[in-house]
Amino acid sequence: MTVVLDKLELLRGTFSNEAELDRVLDKLLDNALGQYRLRVARYEQDLHKFEQRYGMDSAVAYQRFEAGELGDAMDFFEWTGLYELHQDLLPIFRHYTKEVQNLYRTLSIEEFQGMNPSKLPLCLSKSLRTRLWISKY
Repeated sequence: MTVVLDKLELLRGTFSNEAELDRVLDKLLDNALGQYRLRVARYEQDLHKFEQRYGMDSAVAYQRFEAGELGDAMDFFEWTGLYELHQDLLPIFRHYTKEVQNLYRTLSIEEFQGMNPSKLPLCLSKSLRTRLWISKY
C-alpha cells in the first residue's frame, strides 16, 4: 500500500494546484467506473439475447439449469456463466458508483460554485450531476 501512496504523493507533486489533481483523479474514477459500466452493459446485452432466444428470464434459467432441468447444451453453460459474471460484477459496480456519488454529496456548496453538470464526473448520473449543480443555489 505504501507504493500506491507514494505514487499518489508523486502525482500530487506534479500538479501546480490541487484542483488540477482533482480533475485528473475525477477522470481516472470516470474511466474505471466507465469500464465497469461497459462490462455490465455488455453482459446485459448478451443476457437479453439468451432471454429472447429461449423466452425466459436469466434468473429463472439459472435456477432451472442449477436444478438440472435444462440439460447440458452449451448455450445453457454459457448463459449461466454469463449470468454469474453479471451477478458478481453488479454489486461491485453499484458499490463504487455509490461511493463516488457520496463523495460528491459531501462537497460544500462553495466547492460547486462555477461548475456546471457537464464538468462533474460522468460516473455520476446526469440527473445527479444536475441536482448537485442546482443545489448550490
